[in-house]
Amino acid sequence: MSETVKYVGLDVHKNMIAVAVAQDGKRAEVWGHGEIATLHHQGGRG
Repeated sequence: MSETVKYVGLDVHKNMIAVAVAQDGKRAEVWGHGEIATLHHQGGRG
């Protein structure tokens, strides 16, 4: 059984998180997989 390695990148901002994935290898192509909206929580810690 062969093993596949993928790398996931997250670019975190105040209003969204951008998601990208790349295959294993030095010259691997990077694919953007979209954005995720962030939720704003107001209040203290805990």
